[in-house]
Formats: sequence, structure tokens, C-alpha cells
Amino acid sequence: METETKTKITALERTTLEDIAYSDHSSDGQGHGAWIDEMYFRVPMRQLRGVITSLQNKGIVGTDHWT
Repeated sequence: METETKTKITALERTTLEDIAYSDHSSDGQGHGAWIDEMYFRVPMRQLRGVITSLQNKGIVGTDHWT
């Protein structure tokens, strides 16, 4: 039997995850996704970059790089 592990998140991480979940890009049936643009997030962009990195390091989110 697998044991469940819990990952602690900060208030800014929670706000960011909520913003991703409630974005219009998350309703297309392809999983949760969001454009990284200031207009979609309540967290200021300078902080958002750090929050996304922290969520990646915790294994909570992944990113696709579009160039």
C-alpha cells in the first residue's frame, strides 16, 4: 500500500494554483494550464516567477516552453 505524502504550500503558492485553476485556459479539457501574463494572476510578476519555480521544485506543476 502506498503511503500518502503531503506537500506544504505557501499562501502565494495557493493563490497561484487557484489563479491557474480558474483561468479560462483550464477549461479546455487538456488539464490545468495558464499563460504567464500579469493580467491572469493576482500575484505580482516578480513574485510569480519565484512561486512557479517553487511549485516546480515541489513537483506540483510542470511547464511547457513555447518559443
